[in-house]
Amino acid sequence: MCVATIHSSVSAREIKDTITTRVVKPNRSNNALQRTGSALGCASPVRAFSAPLPSLSFVSLGASSRTVKTALLFLCIATFALAADDEGLSLMRVPFERGSQTPPSVSVFLDLGYGGIGRKQPHAVIACIWPDGRAVWSRDRSRGGPPYFTAHIEPKRLTELVAALDAKGIFARKVWYSVGVDSEHHDINILDGQRRVAFSATGYYNKNSNKPPEQITTVPDAYAFFRQQLERLLPRQGEQLRAFDYELRKLP
Repeated sequence: MCVATIHSSVSAREIKDTITTRVVKPNRSNNALQRTGSALGCASPVRAFSAPLPSLSFVSLGASSRTVKTALLFLCIATFALAADDEGLSLMRVPFERGSQTPPSVSVFLDLGYGGIGRKQPHAVIACIWPDGRAVWSRDRSRGGPPYFTAHIEPKRLTELVAALDAKGIFARKVWYSVGVDSEHHDINILDGQRRVAFSATGYYNKNSNKPPEQITTVPDAYAFFRQQLERLLPRQGEQLRAFDYELRKLP
């Protein structure tokens, strides 16, 4: 329960960085820690961080026992949340073109969730873009499925997409998750070398938003910004495919 709350309010890495900042470098903002503490109902431990810590050493320069314990507690929470991020990422599936071993750099598909049980096709690809610039997309940008079209984009434009997402803080988390129980959801995977970020959420992919904030911290904003950038990237015209055969796989 705690880990889920952290994910919905602030990234685990931000919590960990904030703890380090408050302990080693006083007089820096502790907003992330305060938001997390409030979400967890831990108001009093958070107040222990409100005063600047005058030292770089807990023991030699006299940090209080309570402060040390609180720092260790929140560091443990952040560590567990980071581990949960890794585990969550390992469960996310990516659409591979059947017969290929190369995952797309960007992929979006709709998973029907409980509603897909018993169906021949319980999911539908919306778009895939590979590192060489090859793109495949569905005419239906909301629910996917045939007809599919293909064209090439300049690889540098894919690099620009990743840079735009990175600048907004999308890569600050490994997983952006908000799925209702058994609900259909849109899954997004973005691979950039050794980096990877995944989205999985119910009800946000088709919603528009106003101008995104400087740093994105919520699932709705993350989805809206990604879709805005994807629509700019995908070609307006392409060659229609007879079929697009794919399979969902987990990455090692």
